[in-house]
Amino acid sequence: MNAMSNTSACRALSYECAHCKLISHGKPTETVVIHDQELSMCCLGCVYAAEMLVGLYYSDFYAKTP
Repeated sequence: MNAMSNTSACRALSYECAHCKLISHGKPTETVVIHDQELSMCCLGCVYAAEMLVGLYYSDFYAKTP
C-alpha cells in the first residue's frame, strides 16, 4: 500500500464497479442505467453481466442498500 492510498485525492480519482465491486482508478470505462441510476462499470464483461441480470429480472442486485 502506498502513501497516497488513504488520501481524499486518491479516493476522488477512483470508483467502485457496480457489478464486481472492483476499485478502479480514473474514470469509469463503461456506464449503465438501471433503476434510473447511472452505474459505473469497470469493463464490458460487467456490462454484459448487468444486462443479463436485468434481462432475467434480477435488477434488484443493483438496488442501493442502506
